[in-house]
Amino acid sequence: MSYTTAFEQVGHDRGRQEGRQEGRQEASLEIISSILKTRFGEIDADEELHKIIGELVQMQPEEFTPLLLSLSREELIERFAH
Repeated sequence: MSYTTAFEQVGHDRGRQEGRQEGRQEASLEIISSILKTRFGEIDADEELHKIIGELVQMQPEEFTPLLLSLSREELIERFAH
């Protein structure tokens, strides 16, 4: 395999990996939003909950799901407040 071909393959693999990561984050965002809406009602205007969504998306579903199902709105905000 030539250097150019190997370099192209690495770039292709990296692009595929980044695409999968973005897909996982989008799926997590959908799950998080759905759980928050179910538990706390409309969240679009809730700035405090919006602030923690970015952090929750970075977590694995098995980490964020129990938190979303067990903690109150205030406890979630407190836990992720910086």
